[in-house]
Formats: sequence, C-alpha cells, structure tokens
Amino acid sequence: MTKLTDIALQFTDTVTALAPLGNGLINDTFLVTSAHSALVLQRINRVVFPQPMLIMDNLRVLNQHLQQKSADILKLEIPTALSTRLGKAYFEDADGDIWRALSFIADTDSLETVQHTQEAKQTGWALAH
Repeated sequence: MTKLTDIALQFTDTVTALAPLGNGLINDTFLVTSAHSALVLQRINRVVFPQPMLIMDNLRVLNQHLQQKSADILKLEIPTALSTRLGKAYFEDADGDIWRALSFIADTDSLETVQHTQEAKQTGWALAH
C-alpha cells in the first residue's frame, strides 16, 4: 500500500482506485473509488490556508445550513464533508498535513477559467444562492 492509499483508508473501508483529480492549483486532490462509492480526497495547502481546521469548520457550518433547506429551493448540490472512520472531520498525517474527504458529485465539471458569458452568469448565480 502507498501512503496515499493509507490516508484514503482513513475515510473509507476499501480503495479500489485512486487517481489525481483536476490540476491541483491550490490543494492536492484525488478521486478515491471504493467498492460502494467514490469520494474526493484533498490535502489542504497550508501555505494558502495556514489554519486548515477553520476551513473544515466553515464547511461543516455550510453543510448544516444547506441540510435545512429543501432540495427544490436549493437547486444546486454542494459537496458534503465526510468524517474519518473514527468520526473526525479531517485526518492529520505524520508530516502534519491535513487531509479532508468530500462527497463526489458525478457528472459535473469544475471550471478553472471562464470561457463564455453563460459560465460567468451561472457561477454568479451559484455564489448568490
């Protein structure tokens, strides 16, 4: 097993595939596939986010707020923060790096640059809601 697989196993009971996801402009991001589901595994960049636990706190508050909303009102899906198998919000490795897992939303795109006006409008709409 690799170190990355060991880290992924903190969040899921099996790992059948593990691959980089996106370009990793800020965080190192991986798609982890298990026998039953998929999740996104991220090493939070401590240079950009010197207090990564605050990110997890913000995401927890956001997830709780969104869970109170009706799905037909919300009209968008936000990744949910997943706990470790020990019930923690994140995993800290031997190097002091903070890792988090998020639900994987299939059939979606993550744009790094806006190419068309409609993409900018849709992004603005999502941020406003």
